[in-house]
Amino acid sequence: MSENETGNKGSLLRMLGWSWAFLCLLLISIGAWLGLWWAPAEKYMGEVQRIMYVHVPFVQVALLMVVANFVSCLGYLLSGRWLFDALAQATVEVALLFGSAGVVMGAVWGKPTWGVYWDWEPRLTASAVLLIVYYGYWALRKFTEEPERRARWSAVVGIMAAVNAPIVYFSVHWWKSLHQQATRSLDINSAMHFVWHYNSVAFLCVALLFLTVRTQLALRQSSQEVALLPPPLSPAPPPKANPETP
Repeated sequence: MSENETGNKGSLLRMLGWSWAFLCLLLISIGAWLGLWWAPAEKYMGEVQRIMYVHVPFVQVALLMVVANFVSCLGYLLSGRWLFDALAQATVEVALLFGSAGVVMGAVWGKPTWGVYWDWEPRLTASAVLLIVYYGYWALRKFTEEPERRARWSAVVGIMAAVNAPIVYFSVHWWKSLHQQATRSLDINSAMHFVWHYNSVAFLCVALLFLTVRTQLALRQSSQEVALLPPPLSPAPPPKANPETP
């Protein structure tokens, strides 16, 4: 590929990236207007219920990224391809970003509805454990310098950590606790239902933008690290036979 073709391809990718970012900003802005002014207030919780339109999408995207991290970790162990390792690194960072924001939004919602910001009930406890484990995963990647060892160790940790994701998802069905049951489409107003799913799609688009950019950066970093590794030592040649030996 010539230098001009490479430059044109890079310009096209940058233009697509900025277009995607603008689309995400537009979707989020429309979602904010729908959630704050267009959707009706909830009958019992009132205006504070509007936090649902960001809290639930945050958590949904975080759990989806956890699943993607599990698949990426498994893909690296099976294939050894750096693309899977880069995806694993990117998905865990996006999961931590959205998961932490979801927990914070849940606490803001919980204070006026439950009377407390936090309670060690099953859903919240499982969510806290999930975040702590993945912060440990992230720390493991930061403090392990050798790229192949880092990729292999973090892949194993990522696969084991994903076991907690189903517990978070099904906790409100398995245990009766302070946290409300999972909201179903039939249980809420149609306008609320629309805004909820619209914001889920908008937040997913933002997460995919972050995921794409972070994967590209991780791939660039891993390629540089692998290029700096010393070449493997070649085995010593076998000793030559002495022709004078009978």
